[in-house]
Amino acid sequence: MNRIMNWVRPNIKELVAYSSARSEFDKGQAQQELVYLDANESPMDMQREGNGYNRYPDPQQTLLKRHLASKLHLNPQNLFIGNGSDEAIDLLYRIFCVPGKDKAMICSPTYGMYAVSAAINDVELIDVPLKKYVALDIKAMKTAIKEHQPKLLWLCSPNNPTGNLVAHDKQAPVRGLHSLIKDFPGMVVIDEAYIQFADVPSASTWLKKYDNLVVLQTLSKAYGLAGARVGIAMARPYVIDLFNKVKPPYNVNTLSQYAALEAVVSGFVGPHVERILEQRDMLTNALPQIQGIEKLYPTQANFILAQVQDARELYQYLIEQGVVVRDRSSHVPDTLRFTVGTEEENLDLLDQIITFYKVEEPEEDEYEYA
Repeated sequence: MNRIMNWVRPNIKELVAYSSARSEFDKGQAQQELVYLDANESPMDMQREGNGYNRYPDPQQTLLKRHLASKLHLNPQNLFIGNGSDEAIDLLYRIFCVPGKDKAMICSPTYGMYAVSAAINDVELIDVPLKKYVALDIKAMKTAIKEHQPKLLWLCSPNNPTGNLVAHDKQAPVRGLHSLIKDFPGMVVIDEAYIQFADVPSASTWLKKYDNLVVLQTLSKAYGLAGARVGIAMARPYVIDLFNKVKPPYNVNTLSQYAALEAVVSGFVGPHVERILEQRDMLTNALPQIQGIEKLYPTQANFILAQVQDARELYQYLIEQGVVVRDRSSHVPDTLRFTVGTEEENLDLLDQIITFYKVEEPEEDEYEYA
């Protein structure tokens, strides 16, 4: 813990967190027994359904953390719940990086918000690109770390936009990752937004080993709650305490907490992920059969990055046909990223690509799943 606190910005160490009305009393009484006259709220529930939307949300998301902790095999004290993972990303900069002084490291191509949040917080980014767009360059990373002493290291695994794992034991190219985490002069953040679609366990199992590790997840992808904006940070309790110290008092609204709790306890996520993986397999089998699709990057996410002929023209054509994909050519040359949709949406995508390249459509049974 001592070394972690040495990395915290001095003003954050001295910060006295805002104490919200709901955090100042003993919640031991049953909810219905309490008379709330503490937070200047309206006593009238305009929904007239007893949902309590007239009251401020639980500032610590207690019930949601309890259920998430059970599912993640952690303690609630290991969890921070944020307004999407983007809030956790921003908070990490604000907690550990002095603006205009400290640095952070990324391995491009990767998720763009690491760079955006760095710019907002006036933190210089050191970029050590992935080898061939997929593998960590551990040797180059260690050299850059020694030279620049970054306070944060961002690793997205499965990576966006390539879809492959970069920070898990199964990957031979990262044999030196554990020594890198151990010796890193700051916090190592592994962003697992897509981990439910991968065939490896979460890096959260490493939290007992490394005090400087933060693991991010989200309910936006596998849980289908992108509109609710619920992100998760996992770390040692004293790191989570720093998140809670700096965050706004009511950072996750009541509606989002209800939606997240329902999604977590319902158990639907398993079958939901299975259907997406079936469709991912169908696309990875069908796309290479189309002339003009030159390469698929191996994916463990709910999307596929494809190197294609005439990438910009294909992108514009798909837009005109009402199919919205992502042009990632500025990150990986001549590539489009296809999110795995429903069976109907995926077949529409394939048909539109075939039409664009003006080739014969494969036989229907060639779209069979692997």
